[in-house]
Amino acid sequence: MASLVERIDLLELDLRRVQRELQVLRREARAATTETPEPAAAPAPAPVPRPVVPARPPAQEGPTRPQPSVDLGARLARLDLLGARGLAIAGGAVTALGITLLFVLATERGWIGPVERVGAGALVSALVFGAGLVLRRRYGQIAAALAAVGAGIAGGYATLAAATVLYELVPDAAALGIAAAIAGLAVAVSLAWGSQLVAALGLVGAACAPALEALDAGIGAVGVAFGVVVLGATAVVAVRRRWARLLVAVLGVVGAEAAWLAAADAPAGTPATLAVTGALIGVVLVSASAWQVTGNERALSVVAGPMVLAAFGSVLLSGQALFDTAADRAGWLAVGASAFALGWLALRRVQPDFALVLAAGSLGLVAVAVANVVSDDGLTLSWAAESAVLSLLALRFRDARLQLAALGYLALATAHLVTVTEPFGELFAGASVDASTAIPTFAVAAAATTAGLLAPHGYTVTGEVGMLAFLGSVRAALLAGRARVVETLVAGASTLGVVAFGILAVSLDVPGGHLALGAVAALVALAGTVVAPRRRARGLAVASLAGSFLVVAEATAYDFAELPDHWGAPSLLVAAAGLLAAGVLVRVGWETPARLGLASGAAATVAFVASFAALDALVPDLPATAARVWATFGTSAIAVAYLVPAAWALRRPRLRNLATTLWALGLVALLAAELVAADDPQVFAVAVAVTVAVAAFAGRRVGEPRLSIAAAVLVVLDGVGVLAWLTPPWHLLSPSEAPASGVGALVAVAAATAVVALTAPGRDRWILGVSAGLLLYAVSLVVLELVIRLSGASLETDFERGHTVVSAVWGVTGLTVLVVGLFRRSAALRYAGLALFGVTLAKIFLFDLAELSSLARAASFVAVGALLLAGGALVQRLGEREPDILER
Repeated sequence: MASLVERIDLLELDLRRVQRELQVLRREARAATTETPEPAAAPAPAPVPRPVVPARPPAQEGPTRPQPSVDLGARLARLDLLGARGLAIAGGAVTALGITLLFVLATERGWIGPVERVGAGALVSALVFGAGLVLRRRYGQIAAALAAVGAGIAGGYATLAAATVLYELVPDAAALGIAAAIAGLAVAVSLAWGSQLVAALGLVGAACAPALEALDAGIGAVGVAFGVVVLGATAVVAVRRRWARLLVAVLGVVGAEAAWLAAADAPAGTPATLAVTGALIGVVLVSASAWQVTGNERALSVVAGPMVLAAFGSVLLSGQALFDTAADRAGWLAVGASAFALGWLALRRVQPDFALVLAAGSLGLVAVAVANVVSDDGLTLSWAAESAVLSLLALRFRDARLQLAALGYLALATAHLVTVTEPFGELFAGASVDASTAIPTFAVAAAATTAGLLAPHGYTVTGEVGMLAFLGSVRAALLAGRARVVETLVAGASTLGVVAFGILAVSLDVPGGHLALGAVAALVALAGTVVAPRRRARGLAVASLAGSFLVVAEATAYDFAELPDHWGAPSLLVAAAGLLAAGVLVRVGWETPARLGLASGAAATVAFVASFAALDALVPDLPATAARVWATFGTSAIAVAYLVPAAWALRRPRLRNLATTLWALGLVALLAAELVAADDPQVFAVAVAVTVAVAAFAGRRVGEPRLSIAAAVLVVLDGVGVLAWLTPPWHLLSPSEAPASGVGALVAVAAATAVVALTAPGRDRWILGVSAGLLLYAVSLVVLELVIRLSGASLETDFERGHTVVSAVWGVTGLTVLVVGLFRRSAALRYAGLALFGVTLAKIFLFDLAELSSLARAASFVAVGALLLAGGALVQRLGEREPDILER
């Protein structure tokens, strides 16, 4: 529109130049006719044809592309800023400034009195204005005439401002009337001439007059009221002629003066300041509505929309600056909300899009007004409300500029909340926590949620060029990074929401509040790990898992360390449960990422350690038996918490690593439960052996060799412990009252070893041999103890007799194994029987011969020898009956 106006101005100047040239040609023609009369019969001269100015082709519709760079000199030449037009503009501006500086100079030097100064200013302004009218009447609408008229109007405003503000020669009411008259004159001239230049020089200069006078006397409500009147006059002219630049320029000047006035009167504004501010906001709303309605289009105007948003922000910020109590601030916001609501009611049918902006502004003001009643942190609330409103409008109109503004206000609100309000510190303030801090925290969380969940999936291309061309890149960046922006906003909103809840909970009860805070934070983080895989949001998954770790860290550093055990330990236990669940879910939800697998393993491990720390603090101060029952129940619960999801994950090959981590930690917890529950080491060893058998069987059933390996490792550790402490070798080699005291554990280890052997891939025979050897060792101890108990001699004699029986038992066992091996054609059993014979011979030569009495030695040798003879005879008979039996 501005470009079209400039073209019309250029066309008008060209027509005026052609008219002047025609007048010169007519005068020359008359002179020639006078000097040389034409013959009577001569025909009349043909009329001079009117020059035709070729019409410029209309602008092509479609997407606007960035224009190529043009040389600055070429642009200036095109606008005629280096010619008459530029000189006229410069002259008008300098003249207006000179009229204003006249009062400043006169004040400093004391040359003339106030009345003379004002009169001189008025006279100069009138002369300049009249000169402009004369130039326009005599030479047409040339640039100098336009500039002179504009300078005269600006000078009139400056003179009136000086007479009212500096010298108090004119009452305020009269000054407002005179200002209105000058504004009406400027409106009349600009409309009659159809020139934006007159309006710009006159109205913008008038708008600047209060600010220039304020350099000496300071800003005042009366001066800003002049600006509001000027803005109203400007709106009339601009709306009628669609002069957007003029309206925006005057609005910027008057808005800056109003902000200056509000800052000068803060923290409590005077009635005059409040009235001026309210009038300014009303003029802006009316002007925006008039611009939208007269535009003959239903789409939101690029001028009216920002003006409404500027009015919305002015209501919020002026309320914060001019009122020192929350109730007064809420009343101011309620009045502003009413004005927006009236606009919505009036325009909801004829301009639904524009009315939607007004309705959103009204709702935002109402929300902030209500919040101000219960909270003093109005600035954070205002910025959060502006962000929410802009987010809603950005979704409705798919405008990236509104979305960018919403994010900017959200950043301001968040920064103010974190640095000034400090809600995180309130969580650890103890009994002195300020519950009202939760309100701005909730507000910022709600604004972040709105900006995240309502982020548009696409934006309307508005085609900015020049200095605003960067908005195209911003639009593309918002579209490309929408997922990350949404994840970040939702994660931040969740964090602030949890903090706000924690502030309220801690304000009611410090220990219980921290427990509730930990539970809610763990649930929120857990929800993030559930939602993230469905939305394929890796960032959200990482943030949620990090939040679970943070909850455990907070519970460890503060709850567990500072609160009583009956509050701190449950808080840590809840945090650990949340971390475990988050670690499992984040691995279950994603199929392949190895890093998430490592993170889930770390989460399970940290939760395991934290659970045992909390459990240790939770065990009550009871007698030993009762305390042991409590500890057994707790450790068993931890074991179940790990083993149940491990059993589920074992059936899914892609979760093999997760299952391994879970069942490994679950086995450790189960062993801890068995250790706490068992009051006897032999009972613990038996329990471990049962655990080994179950683990080995489960590994074979689900086809998990890692579980079988773990069972083998456990049975080795269990066997070493039994052989080292319960049934050591000296029970067999030295006299004792009860050599078979720990034989039950040894039998259990032998049985568990057999299960490991039978469930291992290929059923390893060596492991079966180890199991048989342990069982034979257990039988030997039992036989030795039976002989000692049945014999009535001394311990030494009974011990020697027992070893004679043990040697016989070994020999019988070796013979039995040998025979079985022969009949089953098993070379392994034959060799095992022969090996056992060899061990028996070694025993009687190395131990019996050296340690036993003569009679015992003889008995051992006779018994073993007889068994060897029997074995030899049996082998020979079988060899004669079946010659190939020994070859297999």
